[in-house]
Amino acid sequence: MEKLNSKEKWKARVHADTKRYFENREAELKAIREKNAPKKYEKRQEYKFPEKYSMKKFFWLPKNILSMGLSNSAIAVYPVLCGESNFTNPDDWFHLTQETIGTKAGLDAKTVRKAIEELEDKVIPDPSVSEEEWRIMGKQPSVRLLQKTKVTTGELTYYLYNVFFYRTEQAKFKNETILFNTCITESSYWQVLSNRAKVLYLVLRYIGEYDPEYYEAVTGEEIDSHSSDFLYRRFDVVWPLNLTNVCKLAKIRKSVLPDVLEELKNWGLVYWKHELGYDENDSKYCEIDTVRVYLKPKDLVGAVEYNDEDCEDEDE
Repeated sequence: MEKLNSKEKWKARVHADTKRYFENREAELKAIREKNAPKKYEKRQEYKFPEKYSMKKFFWLPKNILSMGLSNSAIAVYPVLCGESNFTNPDDWFHLTQETIGTKAGLDAKTVRKAIEELEDKVIPDPSVSEEEWRIMGKQPSVRLLQKTKVTTGELTYYLYNVFFYRTEQAKFKNETILFNTCITESSYWQVLSNRAKVLYLVLRYIGEYDPEYYEAVTGEEIDSHSSDFLYRRFDVVWPLNLTNVCKLAKIRKSVLPDVLEELKNWGLVYWKHELGYDENDSKYCEIDTVRVYLKPKDLVGAVEYNDEDCEDEDE
């Protein structure tokens, strides 16, 4: 093999160094181009309701939301947001697109944005501070019903939400809450209801009460109101005398009430009918309404358990 002289060795070394420099430089330029290249985002897929969902998962909605002056749309959006949050950590922030919120609430994007703005403006008493503590402080502390923050990552901008509701450890406030099962929003039942039907459902749950004698007469079951089974009862009852308050809270005329009740009945969230009762003031029979409001849609729980004909026979 022919030996290279010193000049040739120097040329070879320079050539190798030059080649290595350009290779490294090209690699650096490629990395810069890839970093600064516009990101290609696939078109967001429309939200699809899951085929399976929990029938036992629930959270505690504050009853105050029905007396805050919120629009029906804001009240419709609120349970959707609560259902996406962490049920034990009040400091949890989560991401949910406004399109998905709208799909689950049955609203368009513009209405969702207005509803979110409404919820952001509302405050509610802080349940973590006892009455004795806030008396000492001289004022009752409050928390915002909904907080929102904008996050930008690269070219992607989205919102994170933090929503207030009563967590598991605040179950002692259950008299101030409505037990709301997530299967209602996860199964598309919430989506198909009109806004006034959504509000009426929550109002019925607000005013509804557990009557052990009535419950046992209809279902043949007896439930201890202090047991864990009480959380999974089938329904509460709204008596005729309370229907005036129902209409007032739901902001609907009493003449419209049967139509909205019928909508809820069609989706298995209430059972109601006209019955004959005796009015002592008029000394005659008159029509009154008795409403059973279900904690879960009866079609999800099982049609056999909620057979309307059987219930009618038991009521008579």
